[in-house]
Amino acid sequence: MAITLQQLRYLTAVADEGSLTQAAARLGVTQPVLSRALAQLQEELGTALLKRTDRKLTLTPEGEAALIPARRAVAAAQEVQRSALRKRQAPLLNIAAQSTMLAAIAPAFRDLLKRYPDMHLNLTTTESVEAMSDALANEQIDLVFGQMPALVHGARWVAWDSLEIVLVSPPDLDLPDPVPLCDLTSIPMISIQASTRRQKTFDDLFLRAGIRPNIVLEVEDLSVLFPMVQAGVGSFHAWRFIASRYGDVVVRRFSPEQRCDIGFAYIDRRKPQVREFIELALRQPRPANL
Repeated sequence: MAITLQQLRYLTAVADEGSLTQAAARLGVTQPVLSRALAQLQEELGTALLKRTDRKLTLTPEGEAALIPARRAVAAAQEVQRSALRKRQAPLLNIAAQSTMLAAIAPAFRDLLKRYPDMHLNLTTTESVEAMSDALANEQIDLVFGQMPALVHGARWVAWDSLEIVLVSPPDLDLPDPVPLCDLTSIPMISIQASTRRQKTFDDLFLRAGIRPNIVLEVEDLSVLFPMVQAGVGSFHAWRFIASRYGDVVVRRFSPEQRCDIGFAYIDRRKPQVREFIELALRQPRPANL
């Protein structure tokens, strides 16, 4: 029969109390149960660990030697329990963000974890603001960062900044800078999948201007947009701070200037760490060319 942690816990209690009765009371077990466990431990080790002197139980030399590793084992088990408890009680924050904008607030994750070392953060990245809004409404997400989402009952909005929308075109396209929106009816345009909020933002831009762009290619994967422009397939709309990172394209502003609000949406009653995260994110320096 193998030595158990319970037997070692019983041995340390008897060593501390010097009495089976008091040790049993401390452990919340009956004295016969305690006696049997100690007898099994001594049988397993093949030596006596306890002796009675003057109505008090004391350790034999073998018992003294066994007590040192027994205390270590009990202490290690207690630390495992405490660690598991801390993990269960640690704050959990679920954040959803548009992946194209995440780098701007990344230091806020580090700063929040410095304040709450035991906190666990879950991050979901997507370009679908509608999906983030639904997750916020269904309490799957505590905080959304991105374009202003569809209104969620009870949600609050904290503005972060506004992003300029620009036209990204092949180098050989002859257009003025800034480019009037009405000029987009005559040039080949690349569109993002219509189901995304980002594309809806651009569609609304056309709608307000009363124009219908010449869409020659529609894509689902945002990563193919710039290669398509560089290849001369067409032009598309992008955030200025992202477009300025790429070469072999021409970035032009619109006339009039076009911008989109970016910020945080959250349910105020849920977790105080949400507002702390927002405060930390608002302190971060803004990317160039917003």
